Amino acid sequence: TDLQERLDVRAEAIALESIEPSTFPCPSPSDCQERLPGYVIRLKADDVVYEYQGKVSERLSVIWHEVTEASVR
Repeated sequence: TDLQERLDVRAEAIALESIEPSTFPCPSPSDCQERLPGYVIRLKADDVVYEYQGKVSERLSVIWHEVTEASVR
């Protein structure tokens, strides 16, 4: 996984914290004005929570964008 490679850890060291449905602004406002459905996925490794956004579009099934901020829990 992306997080596994970034942290150089085994997959077993990463835990799923939560998956929540959400909506996001269109990445290209000139192409669309509506908000896109997707998910906020939180993964935890070494007591740090990393947040990813999965956006669903008509052209591609899922486009992943990492949220750069992480929080300690």
